[in-house]
Amino acid sequence: MVPVEMQPTPMRNGPIASATGINNSPYQCGDDSHCAGIVESKVQLPEDILHHIHAFMPMQDAARAACASRCFLRSWRFYPKLNLNVNTLCIEKDARSEDEITRDFISRVDPIMLNHAGTGVKMFKLFTYPCSSLHPSYVDRWLQIAVAPGIKEFGLKIYSDSKMDYDFPCSLINMTKLIQNLLLITLQIELPAIRHDSILEDLNGGSFHPRVISEYHHDNLKSMMITGFCSAKSMINLTYHILENTSSLEYLTLDTTRGYDRRYEKIDKCLAMSREAILEAEKALRAIRIYVEGRVPSSVNLKVIEPCSKCHTNSS
Repeated sequence: MVPVEMQPTPMRNGPIASATGINNSPYQCGDDSHCAGIVESKVQLPEDILHHIHAFMPMQDAARAACASRCFLRSWRFYPKLNLNVNTLCIEKDARSEDEITRDFISRVDPIMLNHAGTGVKMFKLFTYPCSSLHPSYVDRWLQIAVAPGIKEFGLKIYSDSKMDYDFPCSLINMTKLIQNLLLITLQIELPAIRHDSILEDLNGGSFHPRVISEYHHDNLKSMMITGFCSAKSMINLTYHILENTSSLEYLTLDTTRGYDRRYEKIDKCLAMSREAILEAEKALRAIRIYVEGRVPSSVNLKVIEPCSKCHTNSS
């Protein structure tokens, strides 16, 4: 499979002046676009009330309303609940290649994000499955738009295969620079297999000094979960940053199985893990014991998810 590495066009500075990109969104106006004038002529409510109503609509309905009303089209730029995946975007998956699905995914998410004002987002979830060839630069640009002061819930699940070289944690480093004044309460990150330099393979690892990502404090974050936790230095560094700059943190979950554990997925049997993945999980567990556990405050409930002994062994 050839990775979809089309480089995104440069981001525009400041708020987007036009929201016409909604026509390229997953909810095409089609023949219904002529109804905009009719809808506008009947609506008598103040615009701020209409914006409030629009914010409580499910994303699909909110996008359709934006196609039918100029008022809703304006408020779409501040829509607070962005849940972006192939299902919510109504992307057809049957009898299509992953590259086709990935291009479709980009063509739908890009206009939604580029035509968003970048403020007012309360919940942002981006799940890229099954787009294994999605270039990380797209994730970076979408995060820079979505992660802004006021966000309370953030979910990121990146699906990738071993052919895509993911420069971890480019997206997360950009994110930490943006969350100085966030109201973030829940943070969930699921990462693909990562090519990295393990902290355990560094001869100077015992004297590891964390790099300062930022001096920002995140005093509203209560729960954080990292799925696909590994022994990468950058992963340890990110964990240090959260622990040392989040006084409100109550729960920290580090999943070394990349989401394959049946206790996490609520299935009868764990999903298959390659021998390489199991070996990396073992490295991650060692890294947690050596570098993380001693830094977890007593007020934080640390949960570590490791490969199930019934379903996974090193010899599998």
